[in-house]
Amino acid sequence: LDHVRDVYLRKLAEFDNFRKRVERERDELRQAALEDFVRELLPVIDNFDRALQPAGDDSGAFHQGVEMIAKQPHDTLERKGVTEINPLGAMFNPEVHEAVQRVEGGDQPPGTVVFVMLKGYTRGDRLIRPAFPQTSWSTVSNSPNPSWSSTVSTIRTNPDRRA
Repeated sequence: LDHVRDVYLRKLAEFDNFRKRVERERDELRQAALEDFVRELLPVIDNFDRALQPAGDDSGAFHQGVEMIAKQPHDTLERKGVTEINPLGAMFNPEVHEAVQRVEGGDQPPGTVVFVMLKGYTRGDRLIRPAFPQTSWSTVSNSPNPSWSSTVSTIRTNPDRRA
């Protein structure tokens, strides 16, 4: 009788572990599906952002209408836990940025993001898409790391880091 009870408890524990594993895999699958959806939605958001940039012959009603439409996908992403990365004015961070161009920094320290071509997005601690910034650099060698400007221009995103 003790042997039967022992087998029963082991099978019960195995089933509980199986149930937990299936639930964990289901959650990971949901997260991956959501991140794929977000990746497909991001170009639409990028185009809305470009349309909202100032134009010479700006019609107030048109601009307001486009703003209202553009707000909807941003709100949807926010409800799903997606956070925007807008590094303008921050130091370049290769963990969440992919440098696309370096420009004369002027009054900015080397490695500072001076323009953001595309914003990045994260969900929780996972990077969905890195931000694509332009970074400043200086021809003067008084920066703490003289090779920084050449390093910034050659960094590429590691595809394994993405979701």
